[in-house]
Amino acid sequence: MANESFIFYESWYEFIDDLDREDAKELVYQIYRVGSDKPMDTDDKMIQKLVKSFILPNIKGAQRRYRTAVANGKKSDGAPRKTTPEEDNLIWELHLEGLTYDEIVERCDTYGFRVSKNTVGSRIRERKKKEEELKTNNQNQEPRTETKNGTNTTTFITNSISNFNKDREEELETDIEAESEPEKEQPLHYTF
Repeated sequence: MANESFIFYESWYEFIDDLDREDAKELVYQIYRVGSDKPMDTDDKMIQKLVKSFILPNIKGAQRRYRTAVANGKKSDGAPRKTTPEEDNLIWELHLEGLTYDEIVERCDTYGFRVSKNTVGSRIRERKKKEEELKTNNQNQEPRTETKNGTNTTTFITNSISNFNKDREEELETDIEAESEPEKEQPLHYTF
């Protein structure tokens, strides 16, 4: 795996300053090569010795520390949260009421839990980010426009309402007509 970067230590300047210009250029070039995981390509024994004895151990040590830090960072989820979800919600509600961070800290203290101003700020930023993501997700979702049989949902709803209204109007017209006509006596039919 090739390194994307490496540290150039200030102490290396001592070696570079003691060299003539051409040797200094060659040393810097060889530092670049070993820092980029490439082999040295010089025949100058003095430069090879400087790089192997002083520079390469610094580069390898920094790379080892970096890999260890990355590995340790992947093993942990960071420091444990100091607030519960309920407390986070309370902080958010107090923020929505327009309280300052200091006022939120004081109010939380009266509610029985201690929280720092930095924690209040972190929880509010987290919540704002979450709210913004929800808002963005809701705006990006396209409304469902097709029903199972392929008709447009809006058309389906409009037609259903229209059909319901027509049926209702017909029922009302029938009721009105029935009320306006006097009832006729129906002849009695007897069957013997």
